Amino acid sequence: FETWHRKKNGELWPVEVNASYWKNGGGCFFGFLRDITERKQVEQVLRESEARYRSTLDHMLEGCQIIGFDWRYRYVNDAAASQGRQAKAALLGRTMMEVYPGIEQTPLFAKLRRCMEERVAVNRENEFEFPDGSKGWFELRLEPISEGIFILSMDITERKRAEAALEAMHTERERLLKFHVASQTIAAITHELNQPLTAVANYADLAADLIKAGNPKPETLRDAVEGSARQAQRATRVVRELLGFLQQGEVQT
Repeated sequence: FETWHRKKNGELWPVEVNASYWKNGGGCFFGFLRDITERKQVEQVLRESEARYRSTLDHMLEGCQIIGFDWRYRYVNDAAASQGRQAKAALLGRTMMEVYPGIEQTPLFAKLRRCMEERVAVNRENEFEFPDGSKGWFELRLEPISEGIFILSMDITERKRAEAALEAMHTERERLLKFHVASQTIAAITHELNQPLTAVANYADLAADLIKAGNPKPETLRDAVEGSARQAQRATRVVRELLGFLQQGEVQT
């Protein structure tokens, strides 16, 4: 056992006492004292160091958890409890399976098991579904420690929402840009088609008027028909260019 021994000068110092009974020596007790001052000093330093360590974890903005080899919560700071939407008292001493039924069937638990059994660090982003059906995104750092595993977590739900909103905005911008380009292209094609089609209509009207007048004027009638054919071919080229643009993304020249 351990106790305190008083020196002649009145100073107390810690000692470890080992006592034994010696029957063959006439029933005497023998006691052996060992100075354990240095060991006590080391233990005190370790206690103070652990207290500082725990205090640091308690005040971190990131979530900190220690899960034992039996999957029970050994330590949870306020940030981790808040992230998990649980009171610390509802976590400490209970297993993860008790707190979150079915978690052992999730990809997250597979990573936790790998860290626990293979003693390797794991980093990942994880979308966690809470018992009420709501979801949150967390960036996780899993580290093997002597007590089991240490989990450092950061809530990135808002960041994920912002990224999703930004992606939606980019998608909408690209859609509007494509719509604008398509509108401009259609306007240009319409303008290009309008000219030859108008010319075809004019040539056709001229030819019809000559025939109705009973004096066709062969030369003029021929010019009207040939002009109409040329403009029709021009309209065909415009349509072909439009198809090339739609299929290859550029107008054929």
